[in-house]
Amino acid sequence: MVDFSIRPATSSDGAFLADMVVEAANWRAGVTRPRPTVLADPVHRGYIAGWQRPADRGFVAVDRAGRAMGAAWYRLFAADARAYGFVATGVPELIIGVRPLWRAQGVGRALMRQLTDAARAAGFARLTLSVEHGNFAQTLYRTEGFAVRRIRRRTRHHGARPRLIRLRVESASIGPGVAEPRASAPPSSGRPIADTRGVLTARVGGRP
Repeated sequence: MVDFSIRPATSSDGAFLADMVVEAANWRAGVTRPRPTVLADPVHRGYIAGWQRPADRGFVAVDRAGRAMGAAWYRLFAADARAYGFVATGVPELIIGVRPLWRAQGVGRALMRQLTDAARAAGFARLTLSVEHGNFAQTLYRTEGFAVRRIRRRTRHHGARPRLIRLRVESASIGPGVAEPRASAPPSSGRPIADTRGVLTARVGGRP
């Protein structure tokens, strides 16, 4: 069992949180986007720009030597400056990243639970996040109470830049005796699908 502790994120952690945005964006094996490329994306940059705003809250996992291993934080977004996981004004979006060496060792789950507790204490009823189809972290999110809210499909055609097609699906709190709703299959557009991104929400009143 890996030995680590969790501390609150501070204003001096901005650079490390940016690193974690890059780690999260590069989840797919064999595909690595350079840090400048990831952070040039306005949505990715929005997750850490101006850290730490008054409503920002986060935590950093550190090893016994105090070296940062991963981080999770939440941020509120306005409807006219929404991020990938936006569902409503007043619902914080959770962002999480863990160094590859420390993945699948309980670090991400511990960070999520710490952040969920903090969101509950701050008076929030829900958290939201965004995850791409096939990301190994989907299992973690579902077991921590997140359910699909909607699906966005990113397509490419005629050499154009990716276009997001947002499809709504049901959302529900996953808990004991509560079945997770299934998303209906999105209608086919006849165009090649390059990527699929799902938006998940969770109530923070309790964990399954």
